[in-house]
Amino acid sequence: MKNRIFAVLLKRAFCIPLMYCSIAMFPVLLQIPLSGLTGKVDHLSAFHVLSWAMMGNMGIFMFLLCLLPAVPFTQTVVDDSDNNLIYLWAIRAGAKSYAAAYFMTVLLTGFCTVFLGSLLSLGIMTASGYPLLPNVDQANYGDLLQNQPVRYVLYNLVTWSLGGTAMAAIAAAAATVFRHKVAALASPVSVYIILVRLLNYRNPLDVNKLLSGGQTLLGNTPDRMLLGQLLIAALYCAVCGCVVIYQIKRRVNHG
Repeated sequence: MKNRIFAVLLKRAFCIPLMYCSIAMFPVLLQIPLSGLTGKVDHLSAFHVLSWAMMGNMGIFMFLLCLLPAVPFTQTVVDDSDNNLIYLWAIRAGAKSYAAAYFMTVLLTGFCTVFLGSLLSLGIMTASGYPLLPNVDQANYGDLLQNQPVRYVLYNLVTWSLGGTAMAAIAAAAATVFRHKVAALASPVSVYIILVRLLNYRNPLDVNKLLSGGQTLLGNTPDRMLLGQLLIAALYCAVCGCVVIYQIKRRVNHG
């Protein structure tokens, strides 16, 4: 039954127009910083521009990684609560199974939103005249770019998408606590700003900036740095997942 719930919620998520609207908003929002850089970034690649946006070096980051991944499916638990569907699912499969399926769906849609939105943005920027990849001497992990360009692209896309997954997890937890759509969508931005201040203005989603001497601690290889990024995302998801399961079980048990 748990797998069936997950399949139903997943199908429901990918049938919601908001999913595709969020993906389409990536290249649209990127035009905001690009319009101010016209003529100044002719030497930069599409990956350069998108990397700046994704790693918090532009204000547009707040929309790309903190807001858009939370849009497609986060508010579903609020709708289900308002329509008493949570209790129906709890009767059929249990509150914990529903909570786990809902949370996994949010994580997957958050990941896919950033991954597909980034691909779309890179494609549009490349079609507009930007070179897709940076020069080897300008890129992090230049050896990887030179020898395995496809793996280099996937490394960056997955790294950015893990950040979106973490932000979607925060929104999912907020949706179960506050039971309000606007509060759920605003929570990733609020949490990000608070964490940045607490961490002395380091990006809490970037393992290179989050850990002091991160490259030394994890090893200066793409695989180890990606593992560090995965561990950070897993930490966010573990904490938020516990909140989601606790809150949904509590709501079902106490009405």
